Amino acid sequence: MKREERQQLIDEQQKIVFRMDTYLKDSDYTGIKRGEGVAEEAEYQDIKEKRQQWREEKNAAVAEIERLKAIEPEDDDDTPEVEE
Repeated sequence: MKREERQQLIDEQQKIVFRMDTYLKDSDYTGIKRGEGVAEEAEYQDIKEKRQQWREEKNAAVAEIERLKAIEPEDDDDTPEVEE
């Protein structure tokens, strides 16, 4: 895998992590409302299931980033070799 290709895949996974973090932060209010007794159980149950899915997607993306970072990229073919 070329360095550029690896970085592109890492960037895609980082976008997923960012998006899932945004979803989780944006939905924090529902848990707070439920804790204060304002949100109905049905409303909270729906968002609770979505939050679990988002956490799983985020964790998978983080694991994929770590896997990609562990791959040693191939040298670019168009990189000139330096002769000594």
